[in-house]
Amino acid sequence: INIIQGIVRLFRIDCAPVYFNEDVIGDALQKHLESNTSSLKREDLFITSKLASPFHRAEHVEVALRKTLTDYGVDYLDLYLIHWPVAFKYVEIDPTSRGWKDESIDDSDDGRNIDLKVSVRETWKGMEALVDNGKYSLGSYKHGCLKTTHQHKL
Repeated sequence: INIIQGIVRLFRIDCAPVYFNEDVIGDALQKHLESNTSSLKREDLFITSKLASPFHRAEHVEVALRKTLTDYGVDYLDLYLIHWPVAFKYVEIDPTSRGWKDESIDDSDDGRNIDLKVSVRETWKGMEALVDNGKYSLGSYKHGCLKTTHQHKL
């Protein structure tokens, strides 16, 4: 594929749980992909999402990713980022339900919900573990590299 064909074929979708729109975008995406008139395929899309602050503990990263995949209605993301480098207290979620019942995942409560015991390093290790354990792949994004360059102590 030449560069022009690649640019023309690539459609970028960038959402996040705290935008509260991944399920709506997922519905529209599925409708378009399943349309008989569309030549668009999943591999033509570059789908990005972000890990929300209540899910920064390593043991919560996978459930948050599964929720995002459910909301989008896809099997993988091309890029998954840490949305904000500040952890909040965990908010219980059901990764099999679509959408959000409220906006508690985006509520710092004037800083009272910030969890200072969770480092960016822990979050990153939780994200890497999903790939290392073979549970999730990096998708079709083969030319990118994410790397933590430093860690601040609070």
